[in-house]
Amino acid sequence: MHPVSKTKLETSSDLTISNTDALTFLDSLGTASVGGLFADPPYSSGGGQRSINVPTGKKYCGTGRKVSPLPDFAGETMDQRSNLRFTITWLAAAQRVLEPGGYFGIFCDWRQLPVFTDAVQISGFHWKGVSVWDKTEGVRPQKGAFRHQCEYIVWGTNGPKKPGANRILPGCFRKSNVTRDKLHQTQKPVEVMNWLVSIIDEGAPVLDPFMGSGSTGVAALSSGRPFFGCELVPEIYQVAKARLREHSV
Repeated sequence: MHPVSKTKLETSSDLTISNTDALTFLDSLGTASVGGLFADPPYSSGGGQRSINVPTGKKYCGTGRKVSPLPDFAGETMDQRSNLRFTITWLAAAQRVLEPGGYFGIFCDWRQLPVFTDAVQISGFHWKGVSVWDKTEGVRPQKGAFRHQCEYIVWGTNGPKKPGANRILPGCFRKSNVTRDKLHQTQKPVEVMNWLVSIIDEGAPVLDPFMGSGSTGVAALSSGRPFFGCELVPEIYQVAKARLREHSV
């Protein structure tokens, strides 16, 4: 169990972060205060009893007897129905914070895609589609199967799109996730987050209530967009804070 702290915000002119849970953090933010929501929440991938008690370092990163030396992350102990309820709850809280017409994009894998698309619609967002991050052939192969080399981004807007929204972006982005310098077990490449963040207006604040090691924040800050983010696990939060301060004004 990771203790849930009271919301203590660490702020600068373009950065607002906190070592707390998503719901507490979202409740602390102003209504319609961000222009885009881009999140990589825990998938609880598999959604069955067999995966509930497996450490995330073994579940996602383990090969044979080796497991990831990086800290385990929170939120991976839910079955699919629990995950659906949790996702609906935090999305409903995020809807208040996202400005009308603001974009959202939420990562998931193939197992949780039905759960996440249901949650988006139940929470009141306008679901616009599913985009794909192609992780290339560098993923772990499985004999007798198609490679699970894609993750999916369920995306849409908070109500109708803003008048004048005219950006056209590729619906599939190809970028390897193979790297030796990861700071988080399931870290997303900054290039992938740059692709997603570019759909919103320049200068619009970006929100990630599951910021992990801070890749969304790096993409936001590097493109001149303020960033709001939180992370529950203290060890991971400290990594994100140090990383984000390097990109903050």
